[in-house]
Amino acid sequence: MNYRREIDGLRALAVVPVLLFHAGFQTFSGGFVGVDIFFVISGYLITSIILLEKEAGTFTLANFYERRARRILPALFVVMLTCLPLAWLWLLPRDMAGFAQSLIAVPIFASNILFWRTSGYFDVATDLKPLLHTWSLAVEEQYYLFFPIFLMLTWRLGRRWILWALAIAAVISLAAAQWGSSARPEAGFYLLPTRGWELLIGAFAAFALSTSHRLHANKALSETASWVGLALILFAIFVFDKRTPFPSLYTLAPTIGAVLIVLFATDKTAVGKLLGNKLFVGIGLISYSTYLWHQPLFALARHAQLQAPSKSLLAGLAIIAMILAYFTWKYVETPFRNKQRFDRKRIFLWGAIGSACFVAVGAGGVLLKGIPERFSADQRALLDFGDKDYKQTLAVYGLGKCLIDYDQTHEILLKNNCVSTDPRSARAIVFGDSEAAHWMSGVRQEFVAKGFSIGQWTGTSCRPVQYAKNNKRCADFYDGFLTNVLPHLSHSDVIIVSSRWIGLLQDAGADGFSRSIERLFEATRASNVRVIVIGATPEFYRAPNLLMVEEGIQNIGTVSLKSVDFREANSLLKAKAAQHGYIFLNPADVLCISTDPLRCTVADTGVFYFSDNDHLSTHGSTFLMSRLVKNKV
Repeated sequence: MNYRREIDGLRALAVVPVLLFHAGFQTFSGGFVGVDIFFVISGYLITSIILLEKEAGTFTLANFYERRARRILPALFVVMLTCLPLAWLWLLPRDMAGFAQSLIAVPIFASNILFWRTSGYFDVATDLKPLLHTWSLAVEEQYYLFFPIFLMLTWRLGRRWILWALAIAAVISLAAAQWGSSARPEAGFYLLPTRGWELLIGAFAAFALSTSHRLHANKALSETASWVGLALILFAIFVFDKRTPFPSLYTLAPTIGAVLIVLFATDKTAVGKLLGNKLFVGIGLISYSTYLWHQPLFALARHAQLQAPSKSLLAGLAIIAMILAYFTWKYVETPFRNKQRFDRKRIFLWGAIGSACFVAVGAGGVLLKGIPERFSADQRALLDFGDKDYKQTLAVYGLGKCLIDYDQTHEILLKNNCVSTDPRSARAIVFGDSEAAHWMSGVRQEFVAKGFSIGQWTGTSCRPVQYAKNNKRCADFYDGFLTNVLPHLSHSDVIIVSSRWIGLLQDAGADGFSRSIERLFEATRASNVRVIVIGATPEFYRAPNLLMVEEGIQNIGTVSLKSVDFREANSLLKAKAAQHGYIFLNPADVLCISTDPLRCTVADTGVFYFSDNDHLSTHGSTFLMSRLVKNKV
């Protein structure tokens, strides 16, 4: 097929926002849509090649999968091989075991299934997984396992029948994505059934531009449509953010934008000339290797740091990713595409051997539980203690289980092992997200003794306020509290409000933070109920026991670590609570050092106060609550 410079330019428009988004630059808050653009490009290019060969009568599955192996495997294997010694140096056992699992999943193109199955609120943060980005490669290869076979089987039925079948599949896939964005967001994000429509959009473009039925457009239409396509992509990159449901109907913006460019941006249009310039084309040529390198560099740098890497460091790593990508493109990608140097037999043989080796290494890492022998006996004891406390904490106060849900009629559905009292009949209600749920052990200890029955209205990642960036699930969660719980409370009852206030401040800004708190307090004040506001719990870059290992701390005595700055959130909360006459409890008053308020105690005499980087353990919950409520409630 004829080479189109503007397609390589479109690849550049996809990969650069991905890099900047993962580097944490908020301006590119929707940079993740670059992956969706890649799906469209892939669907277009691969389908175009298949159509050309089918029309010429030269298509075979062996040729098809040979091209895929040449394109995907050499650079992928180089990146994975480079990760191995760095993972050995910097990954702690739990992280190493997860990395080992991905070594098994990536070569068999099942990493999207792995990351779906292991994703969750309390899983290792996604930006700490070196091979997380390979989920998109797995989606593509799973798609290409079925798509060429489908075309081979249906080719004789004719173009119209094929297009109708693909259109029906695309509509079903898009509908599944929209449903999954709220009902099953992790599955919707990672799996082929909710992503396939994006590749099919590219396939439709290939059919439209195929030699036998080529779409023809005049210059005015081409100019207009290509500018609209570019505008849609830029809109998604700069307006969407991590709270935008994805994939969903929102994903139509970048994907339709990409397909408009594919269809109409030729070398005779302004957008085509822009994307076809040397800089864009050069970045586009190395885009695959750039994509491969960026996530391992960012993730391993985060593992190597005791604090979050600076923006300048991540920006430097993004540049290094592109430099490595250039050499990978020149000395790995390009040579392996040369059939004279590497014939089909070698490609398949080396691909099979490489895959088997990575699977074997990964299996060893899993069986050896992340190879904790890399660390000293004292360090291993510290890691084991933290893991046991973490698991005990989850079991006792049921994070992930003690979360309220409700059906579309807002009927309350209490999760199993949650609370013995319906929130509507309880006399003390814990209200907020998981950082409210982690107070349940302490609340039970202190408030039951004072004659209160305890209820709980907590939702994963749902702040106990309404604000602009609230998603529908959390907006319903907040409204559900106001309509289902608040009317049942009286002046003698207590609402204990807590949340990850730092996250709310980051999302809403100081003004939005204050306005949302004011709305909540006005609603509770109208019900004449007593309110206790618990300030921001100190949080850390990683789980304290892991930071202690990395800092070389050998025992669990009184240990203080540098916390993320929570002072502004607590200052705003305290002022609002005082205005309404509410009690304000500040965990930092107990845990943190007065002369250095960002250094906070995480463990004392063999007990951890935290189960991960920002959630209290049962020990921390009961200890802190006993200190905080003393003589105040």
